[in-house]
Amino acid sequence: MFQDKANVPVVIHAPQGAGMRCAYHHSATVESWFLNTPGLKIVSPATPHEAKGLMMAAIEDDNPVLFLEHKMLLTNRGEVPEEPYTLPIGKASVEREGSDITIVGLQKTYFMALEAAEALAKEGISAEVINLRTVAPYDRETLCDSVAKTSRLVIAQEGPLVGGWAAEIAAMMSDEMYEYLAGPIKRVTSLDVPVSFAPNLEDYVMPSTEKILAACHELME
Repeated sequence: MFQDKANVPVVIHAPQGAGMRCAYHHSATVESWFLNTPGLKIVSPATPHEAKGLMMAAIEDDNPVLFLEHKMLLTNRGEVPEEPYTLPIGKASVEREGSDITIVGLQKTYFMALEAAEALAKEGISAEVINLRTVAPYDRETLCDSVAKTSRLVIAQEGPLVGGWAAEIAAMMSDEMYEYLAGPIKRVTSLDVPVSFAPNLEDYVMPSTEKILAACHELME
């Protein structure tokens, strides 16, 4: 919006995510709310190592960065170097290599994807698990390379189905990778309803390892 270059080096650090029985106003996942804002970077780490490396990168970035941490992951522990380091914004991580199906997760759903991959391995199905890490910009190259190898894609997103970041990735894949796909792209998301306060209803509307497994089985059949 400026004729000349203008830097906006600001990082907005905020919590998000369901699972703590905090009702609707405190349980939303908001990446998709902001995805339609050109120029805004959206970072969503899953591990302590990612949190520090991506936060350092966000602080060094001259663009506005929305840095979102999932409340259910704040007590997770992991190795974090004491010295400063950065992880590239816009680069996903292939956390588990596979040849039959690709599962893409983010924050909490990344861990669900790993659990699903372990269960699939016991059935002789090789699942590749990708931790997206950043929603804007997202890593098209890593996603496309994986689908070119596996021919099947399941995207696990916390948040409503309609208008989500999973829909953006699915649309991109159907446009650019159609010839490689052996079946439809499956999205495992929250239901299109507000997150309930009641524990049984909250669990019902959220994505889960079981729902990811069901989508993978449907694709493999």
